[in-house]
Amino acid sequence: MRKVLLSFESLLFVTSLLVIQLPMCKLAASVQGFAGGSFMYNVANLLYSPDTPARVNLDRECAKCEIGCFSCNGTGVNSECIPQRKNCDDVVDCENGFDEKDCVDHVGNEFWDHLFRKSPGAEIDTLDCSLDFTIENKTCVCKADNIMCTFKGFTQIPNFLPPNGIAMLDLTGNKYPVLSKDFFETLPNVRELVLKHCNIETIHPHAFEKLKNITLETLHLNQNKIRTLPNHLFPNGTVLENLILSGNAIHEMHSTCFKNLEHLIELDLRDNEIKTLNRHVLSPLKKLQKLYLNENHITRVTNDMLPRLDSLITLSLAHNQINYIGQNALDFPRLQHLFLSNNQIEYIDDSVFIRLPSLLGLYLRNNRFQTNFTHFSLCRAAMHVRVCEPRGDGISSAKHLLDNIVLRTSVWIMASIGIFGNLLVLSGQFFGGTRTHAEHLTYLRHLAASDLIMGIYLAIIATTDIRFRGVYLQHDEEWRHSLPCGICGFLSTLSCQSSTLLLTLVTWDRLISVIRPLKPRPPSKARAMTRLTILWSISSTAALLPLMGIPYFGDYFYGNNGVCLSLHIHDPYARGWEYSAAIFILVNTLSLLFIVISYLRMLKAIKTTGEAMRSTLSGRENIVARRFAVIVATDCICWLPVIVVKLAALGGVSISPFIYAWLAVLVLPINSALNPIIYTLTTAQFKQQIRRFCYRRGYGATIESQSNNGFESTLGTSLKHLPSNGSQRRLLQRQKSGLYPTRKHLILVLKIILTLF
Repeated sequence: MRKVLLSFESLLFVTSLLVIQLPMCKLAASVQGFAGGSFMYNVANLLYSPDTPARVNLDRECAKCEIGCFSCNGTGVNSECIPQRKNCDDVVDCENGFDEKDCVDHVGNEFWDHLFRKSPGAEIDTLDCSLDFTIENKTCVCKADNIMCTFKGFTQIPNFLPPNGIAMLDLTGNKYPVLSKDFFETLPNVRELVLKHCNIETIHPHAFEKLKNITLETLHLNQNKIRTLPNHLFPNGTVLENLILSGNAIHEMHSTCFKNLEHLIELDLRDNEIKTLNRHVLSPLKKLQKLYLNENHITRVTNDMLPRLDSLITLSLAHNQINYIGQNALDFPRLQHLFLSNNQIEYIDDSVFIRLPSLLGLYLRNNRFQTNFTHFSLCRAAMHVRVCEPRGDGISSAKHLLDNIVLRTSVWIMASIGIFGNLLVLSGQFFGGTRTHAEHLTYLRHLAASDLIMGIYLAIIATTDIRFRGVYLQHDEEWRHSLPCGICGFLSTLSCQSSTLLLTLVTWDRLISVIRPLKPRPPSKARAMTRLTILWSISSTAALLPLMGIPYFGDYFYGNNGVCLSLHIHDPYARGWEYSAAIFILVNTLSLLFIVISYLRMLKAIKTTGEAMRSTLSGRENIVARRFAVIVATDCICWLPVIVVKLAALGGVSISPFIYAWLAVLVLPINSALNPIIYTLTTAQFKQQIRRFCYRRGYGATIESQSNNGFESTLGTSLKHLPSNGSQRRLLQRQKSGLYPTRKHLILVLKIILTLF
């Protein structure tokens, strides 16, 4: 996806701890209760229950890698699939053993090991001492190269220790209330020093001065009574890598307390009384990889609290009282695991995780999120929650496929006009065209067929809305992933593309007739059918591609929304977004430009032709100009909003659900309802048939009095100066067929339709 899937603009969480397997990251991530970011995960996989019966027979189970099934190669492309329950069950089901890989949550194990650390040296309890020295009075225990002098009542470091070779010195449980400047004078050269439970309360600013002369790598000062960390705590040249300060009462740390710790890898400050931090405190820790601040009293993570740490991999802020995280507070380019569980977080801004491009695991269990998902359909994962946002996407809601009563009414109206209006055109009973019109009328009939398809699509959506009225959310996934929804998507795309191309073809046909009126153009049915065959083939192929199982489109391209459109405004960078952009931006833009330019050229040609008849020029040009303006305006009304909104969505602009709803339900299909009126029902041939029909029904006197109205006479007179040949008659008939309808004509059309039905 264009928005990098770890920029977290639409992140999904549910209200209890979920473990999400991420094969690409080789890690399991636990998430809960939050939505916000582009880190998207198919929530349907989270809804699968081991108790749910298999959908198909065992020999065909997961044949299509549907919900609840997983690919054996991790991509879903050209791979066998197995059900969820067969992953990590100690039985190899995939030929390559993929189902038994990455089954250990190493991050989770490491986190729990951190919370419950083993006693230092516990792994070598059974080993004999390897150090060459005599322990006086057996006060200390030696195991391998470790010496344990625990709970001996020492008040200073023993002076009988060997000067070198000690890997770990454990002084747990002795009495060292103050670490003075000369406390470590007798400290031998050790790699790890343990001073747990030593009642340490005060540390002198230069207490660790001797550390510059030894290779101490790990220092345990946990479970003491330390309250403050002074400035310049560690001397220059310190090689300390691990500093454990957990379980104290630290509430204040001076800005230079960690200065000279350039080699520090792990800093454990959990279980203290820290309320906030100054970013200068941690700034010297350039190589820090693990920072534990859990179990403190932090309430806000502000932008000036944590500095940018380029090496940080794990950060724990769990078990605090955090209720706010600043937009730029977390700036760690290599951070992979972030623990924020057990806090008071109610809302996280979309941009909080933007500066965490390497994040693999996010832990948010036990916060106070209000279950705000990126899409209302995901609320089915939290049906027990009283309030789940968003409540809808502008078109659908948890209760209804078409949530707004105005939308429902509009869909029925547009569907009725699209079906009956185009059926009226296709019936052919009102066509009386001559052979000179045959090719043009063929295009118009195919245009009516294309628009009829849109009417059928709208009718299916309207009836589906009735079917799921009041309980739509329960059937949302079933509907969007169903064959009828795929058919609806196919019909809508086929209608949009064929209608666009047919309007372009009709415009081109008119353009040639107007700008070359004297050039002979004998009608050719074969030529027309060849063009139409190519046009329908292109449209059908474009509409059918998302249903052919091509991995590029994903499994349910048309099921991206409840009305099964490929417009994808609400999720502009969903799978197959380039295809959607090409259809609704590229094709529509090129067609619209061609139509606008063509009609301007036609208007100019008509103006040039009528210069010899200046007395009738004004009226005729006004008629034609109004007619062309209506055609261009309807195309612009339909296509321009779609193009502009689609471009805005791709540009990152947040599109209002209200705009999205009306664009999909009203604007997109408007041409299908208006085309039969503009191109057929208001033409001279259609009106002539109306006159004959009304004459037979008894309306003859009224109609005959209008048979030679001003529109037709003006147009006819203005072209009398042209040569009297077939081209002139064809031009006259084509221009007469584009007369602008009067109010009386429209009222008459309605009367006839009511009479017929």
